[in-house]
Amino acid sequence: MRALPVTCALVLRLSTADVHAAPQAAPPAVEAAPVVRSLEVRGATVYDLKAVQRILRVKPGGALRQPAPALAALLENRYHILGFPGARVEGRFDPATGTLSLTVDEGRLAAVDVEGLEGETKARVLKVLDLRTGKAVQERDISGALARLEKTSGGAFASTAMPPYEVEPGPEGVKLVLHLRRRVAALQVRPGASTIPDLYNRVDGLNLGANVRLTLFDPVSFDHAEVYAGASYGFAAEKVRYAVGALKPFGPRRQAVVGYEHHDFTATDDAFRGRTVESPPGLTLYTSIFEDYYRRRGHEAYAFVRPTSRFQLGAAWRSDDYESLPVAGDDSFVFSRHRTPNPPVAAGRMRSILATARWSGKRDLFENWPGERTSLLQRNPYGTPFERGQQARVEATWEVASPGLGGDFSFRRFIGQARAAHVFSPRRILLLRGLAGVGSGDVPPQRTLALGGAGTLRGYALKQFAGDRAVLGTAEYWLYPASPWPGLVFFYDGGTAWTRGRPRPGWKSDLGLGLDWPGGGPGYVRLDVGFPLDRGGSGRRARVYGQLRFPF
Repeated sequence: MRALPVTCALVLRLSTADVHAAPQAAPPAVEAAPVVRSLEVRGATVYDLKAVQRILRVKPGGALRQPAPALAALLENRYHILGFPGARVEGRFDPATGTLSLTVDEGRLAAVDVEGLEGETKARVLKVLDLRTGKAVQERDISGALARLEKTSGGAFASTAMPPYEVEPGPEGVKLVLHLRRRVAALQVRPGASTIPDLYNRVDGLNLGANVRLTLFDPVSFDHAEVYAGASYGFAAEKVRYAVGALKPFGPRRQAVVGYEHHDFTATDDAFRGRTVESPPGLTLYTSIFEDYYRRRGHEAYAFVRPTSRFQLGAAWRSDDYESLPVAGDDSFVFSRHRTPNPPVAAGRMRSILATARWSGKRDLFENWPGERTSLLQRNPYGTPFERGQQARVEATWEVASPGLGGDFSFRRFIGQARAAHVFSPRRILLLRGLAGVGSGDVPPQRTLALGGAGTLRGYALKQFAGDRAVLGTAEYWLYPASPWPGLVFFYDGGTAWTRGRPRPGWKSDLGLGLDWPGGGPGYVRLDVGFPLDRGGSGRRARVYGQLRFPF
């Protein structure tokens, strides 16, 4: 029993002695990396040979520091980062010749499929996507095609996966599979009171409301039917105003539209006074009033056709009861506590036909469908917004009211307006406007043509000159100094209004200066000072107008 520990001790000592006595083994020789004598890249068009060398850090005469498959994976990943999801790269190294070969398949499109759609709907979607085979698949092309589908279809489709597509490589190329589904309808609810000219006015006070729109999608023609309703509450008048209607477009790109609306709301014929030549989008607050209001309750049916994106014709049948509205609030929610009387209108039922023609020069009449849709109801018979990028815009309306249509009024009124913009340089722009109106018959007060005040003759009092005929011209020269200085607007207004058979007041003119801040384009703050050239007719040496604009 005692011999066992001795034996173990001897074994351990021997083993240790053997370890110390044994000579240390030489480390294994490190095999030298093979030398790349030549680099061959086949099938690449996005990257040239020098670019591949920089990406892989490989050049002829240098060592091959990574296996060929790893280098191929590195180049393939670079393709994916650049937005070529279908790219594939294979690598091979020939030790005998020192040749590194990379074969690139950039993922050329062989087929496109839409999972979730069938028949005519699928064919229509593929046509709109317009992803052509034979070209390398790029993420920007896919995103652009999906954005085009969203815009053209008006949101008739939704993706069912994220990302909404898959790339499947195959022997003939890449197959792109999109995951989409058809939307039957969409309900949109927005705050605001589309039936009221302003967020605040002196006959309703503060207006708060909401608009609801139901869109019924047509997945083939994209001519979606729409049903809408809007209502608002005037806190000063303690009245609810509303409008309900429906519309249906027809033809490619909504070339024709028919619609109907029933309404009971506060209306005005003076909305055009809120602008001179162009109309920047957004909410605008004014330091002075320029609108008179009346109640309009009734029906309207309309039809429009747009042969081209820059030309439109339309007609509307209207049957409305008109009533005067008392003043229930201050002139302005922010700038004034004064209460200006609201002139009475000729009460009764007005049935009329309103014909419309519109044309724009360089750009489309309307930037998008919501803008065109709003114009169909012709809330402002003097015209729709003009953008300087259009270079020119001409609009005309012709309204005929007759007892033969079942109403109490008999008159005719024509309004034509032409606006133009000439850009001398990014900092110098000339804006022009010409407006003419002619009325005949027994034109009611709410259809009278009046000049003076904001948006017309800025050196004279509001609606100082009125009649059944009017002519107005405006020129604005915009000069943008270097930032942060405001833009300068030098303007001239000239015009006259009269009634046939009565003395004419003569041509009235004014000159003025406007400040627009910040400079560089239509800003958020606008201040105009108009100086009449006929002080006897104005009663003041100058008149000041201010605007505060919000870009929403």
